[in-house]
Amino acid sequence: MGYIPNIKARLDDVESRITALEALPYGVRWDTTNSSPAMTKGIVSGGEFIAVAYTSYPIQEQMRRCVLDSSTVFQYYLNAENANYKENGDTANIDGTDGQVMVQIPRFHYIDQVDGDYRYFLISSKPFYFIKSDTSKVYSAVHPWFLEGGGLVDHKYFSAFEGVLYDVTAGSYVDGTGSSLYAAGDKIHSVYGYVPMTYISRTEIRAACAVDGDYYQHCYWADHAMILLYLTEYANWYSQSATYGIPGYTEGGSWDLAKRCKTGITATLGNASGSVSYGDALAALRCSYDFSGTPDVVIANSFRGIENFYGHIWKWIDGINIQFIGDPLSDADVHVCNNPANFADDTTTNYTDLSIAMPLSDGYQSELHAGTFMPSSVSGGGSSTYITDYYYASSSAGWRALQSGGYLDYGASAPGVASRDAYYAASTRGERIGGRCSA
Repeated sequence: MGYIPNIKARLDDVESRITALEALPYGVRWDTTNSSPAMTKGIVSGGEFIAVAYTSYPIQEQMRRCVLDSSTVFQYYLNAENANYKENGDTANIDGTDGQVMVQIPRFHYIDQVDGDYRYFLISSKPFYFIKSDTSKVYSAVHPWFLEGGGLVDHKYFSAFEGVLYDVTAGSYVDGTGSSLYAAGDKIHSVYGYVPMTYISRTEIRAACAVDGDYYQHCYWADHAMILLYLTEYANWYSQSATYGIPGYTEGGSWDLAKRCKTGITATLGNASGSVSYGDALAALRCSYDFSGTPDVVIANSFRGIENFYGHIWKWIDGINIQFIGDPLSDADVHVCNNPANFADDTTTNYTDLSIAMPLSDGYQSELHAGTFMPSSVSGGGSSTYITDYYYASSSAGWRALQSGGYLDYGASAPGVASRDAYYAASTRGERIGGRCSA
């Protein structure tokens, strides 16, 4: 009888190789000179970037919806396939009864490095290094979000849903109406079943998020972390297109308040990414606008449990102040802060100057400042080329706040992970502008 190979040993070897591969740093290489929004996936082994179309995402796969109480104390995980239930199958209370619905994100290390015409976005659960084309080594760092306020944590928390207003006087949650509802002492929470609050300034959302101790308004470094996690999974700037298997967008043609949907439409997706159309959404959560004639209109998307990370409504970003200077405008300086206790408007106190200048005109972004997801150029960009997302600049001098994500009436053309609006002051209220919280 001839030699019979040990099949089990070979299978074990393959499995161990796959496990080792998953433990390696992974990410994408972006050719900044190519107009295509697509990137090249790869792993880092021995400091070298090796193009590999990986399909396992060790860090993203640990992102989980959960419930935290009003003091940010962990209560329980939600079911991975349907957030209406707890991990053990019992019915969950995601309407605020047990606390806020958040997405837990594990600490990770990253490298964001320019090397010639390429820019690399790389992540890993452990420290690593990358060797540039000139043979110099670049060492990873813990992402700054996990060092917020000066401490190092194992997890951070990003709101699963857009911010809903809790009316302290009424003692209940209320639907956003697109007009003034906020009063001092009211709260912004991530809960199921309400139209998210709009017509609220960045200053007011900051106060409303901070009522509950360690919660705070969605901020610059949290936004940066989510874009990084998105890119290293989908390897494409074109987040508005389902063509690339990307979660999707929200749409609705011309703006109408009635097209804003209630939070929680993607609860049935659990921790998965994806889109939900009008025809597939729970009737009680759909927008009041009648889309029954076109039930395939996308009304909610989710990235690993984060509902409407982009699209639907603009979201305020805290911890960043932009100063437009001159008449006519000559500069736009960017200052960031990584301590929620020091978040404030129209100031450089306790903020770090990024030493970059934002574009002074509107347009589709074509280039970004190194180390950031902030535009450096809007020349030559388009809705399906380069970064594919739009940027709005201020038209006059003064302090401006940042909004991210775009809103639903842009349809598939503009709302995306890198959409940026630096036109408005932090005191601005608008029926298309809301926010969300982190912890």
